[in-house]
Amino acid sequence: MAEHYWGWLVAIYLFLGGMGAGSFLVAAIVELTGERYKHKYCPTTLVGAGVSGPLILIGTVLLIFDLGAGLREPWRILFMFTHFTSVMTWGIWILTLFLPICFL
Repeated sequence: MAEHYWGWLVAIYLFLGGMGAGSFLVAAIVELTGERYKHKYCPTTLVGAGVSGPLILIGTVLLIFDLGAGLREPWRILFMFTHFTSVMTWGIWILTLFLPICFL
């Protein structure tokens, strides 16, 4: 059985996805606990909520290019949503649901 390896685009996607999700989580915790209204935590909420969407969007674009559905064959993007046993497909579904929340 051959091992599959992920290239550098996936490594950058995983880094940006982790940074975006982490910044969103920190901003949400600060907001929900009411600490935002203390002066020293207000920038944390604004920056965390502001950078989470773009970081995850850039990571998603890199993931799409790595999966071979870049500018050459954009019709293949639809097939990314149908292979339910793939970890990358689960990532695409989660990103599809999470990106609109980040940009609200």
